[in-house]
Amino acid sequence: MNEQRMQAYLSLIQQLLNCPDGEENQILNRHGEWVDEGFVQVCEQVAAQLQGAWRENDAGFLQNVAQQVGAFLARQGTGENQEGALLQFCQKLLQAEKENGGDAVAVHQVMRKNMELVVKQYFLA
Repeated sequence: MNEQRMQAYLSLIQQLLNCPDGEENQILNRHGEWVDEGFVQVCEQVAAQLQGAWRENDAGFLQNVAQQVGAFLARQGTGENQEGALLQFCQKLLQAEKENGGDAVAVHQVMRKNMELVVKQYFLA
């Protein structure tokens, strides 16, 4: 895992630990490109560190996040959540287009980041 990715995971974890109750999903959705198996592993590692530092509530919270994200990723991999993933992908495309004045390069970047979903939905269906 490269340093940039690790820093992104740690930053996302810090945001989750500091956010008001109920905003966790919004934060995860905003940073969907970092929500993967590596993120789950780092959550578990940070949770273990927090537990050792007597921060049981934060550790439990992160363990719960890791379990929920891991379950989501597993469902996504089996196709149970493909419709939701496709909807999220479409929202990202529209957002990229809107934020960049219709610039095709920005839209293509989103497509490249989500190529697996594009292939599953359009070429293997």
